[in-house]
Amino acid sequence: MWWFFSKEEQVGTTQVILLFTAFTLVVVLAIYLIVRHGRSDEQTNLDKLVNAQAGLDGRLNQLTQNQAATQKLLDERLADVTRRVSESLEKTSQKAQTSMTEMKERLAVIVVAQKNITELSSQVMGLQNILANKQARGAFGEIRLNDLVKDVLPSSAYDIQATLSNGKRVDCLIKLPNPPGSISIDAKFPLESYHALREAGDDIARKKAAQRFGTDIKNHLRDIAEKYILPGET
Repeated sequence: MWWFFSKEEQVGTTQVILLFTAFTLVVVLAIYLIVRHGRSDEQTNLDKLVNAQAGLDGRLNQLTQNQAATQKLLDERLADVTRRVSESLEKTSQKAQTSMTEMKERLAVIVVAQKNITELSSQVMGLQNILANKQARGAFGEIRLNDLVKDVLPSSAYDIQATLSNGKRVDCLIKLPNPPGSISIDAKFPLESYHALREAGDDIARKKAAQRFGTDIKNHLRDIAEKYILPGET
């Protein structure tokens, strides 16, 4: 159909076609560049998201590891504290049980001692009642003298309540060969003046009681010598 147009028309048409083609190429290139640029931005953003996700995963893993380590440390410390508390409670329980056992034993000893003290107190009170009466005190002294002599001497070596040649009766006569010969023993003792000396509250009272006690001892010795010491016999 080109042969229907003149050369000038053919040249103008060609230029229009070329211009249109060039414009089309420019438009296509622009669209390509725009699309490519958009894809590049999307890829960049995607890469950033991937990197951010990787960073978050790393931090999450690190946090998980730190939490696991912290939990392990807490478990170990809790186990150690529990063990120490258990050991302490066990030791405390053992000590308490030991103390309770010792306390029971001591209480048992105290009960026995208290019982003995009560019995001894009763005996002491009985002895005091005996010693308060001269006749009872004399009889008690004779019994104790008999027990003492019997524990150390054979029965043939002594006589209880022996009668001497002067008719006096001695509490105990120890039979010994000459010298020194038989020995007369009197169980009496000036107990009242002795108690007065022990209970004296000051020096003056103590001096007075000592003088009285000494006088009573001398008188008692003189009485023994007059009654129970006989030449050639005792």
